[in-house]
Amino acid sequence: MQEFNVLIVDDDKAYLNMICTFFQSLGMDTTCVGSGKEAIKEIKDKPFNVIFTDFQMPEINGIELALKVRSMVPEVPIFLFTAYPTPAMEDAARQFGISRVISKGYPLKDILAIALEEKMKQESKVKMRSEEMGEKEDAEKAWVCPKCGARFKGWSMINTCSKCGYTEEKA
Repeated sequence: MQEFNVLIVDDDKAYLNMICTFFQSLGMDTTCVGSGKEAIKEIKDKPFNVIFTDFQMPEINGIELALKVRSMVPEVPIFLFTAYPTPAMEDAARQFGISRVISKGYPLKDILAIALEEKMKQESKVKMRSEEMGEKEDAEKAWVCPKCGARFKGWSMINTCSKCGYTEEKA
């Protein structure tokens, strides 16, 4: 599996430093920036697997950032931090492609659990795609009976179709 890159965006330097230090101390590849503009620059330069962003920031707030991110990389999960989550904010956030609104009082271990859950989901998708590709490669390597079109896995010196009885010798 490729690296799992986390982007954390918050203009509150103390909160940003706390989360970044926590993630980095666990060996996670974590990029930390203090504004939406910086986040956009980072996203252009590096792929991220998950983004955590503050809602209330100057210039570009978290929802505006999510909209810009969606136009650049529509599949990346985005989580929104806020000091005052409300049901209305959660509904609005979902409409803009935000996976979840997280209270700034949320325990760090639970924020980590969210990131790790996303990592597992993405690894599972990669595994399923590679398995599908493996099946496709197997299908391409299969012997096809020239008489009836039946497909068989494997190869031998003599391929015999169990459907129509056709026999082909390979030299």
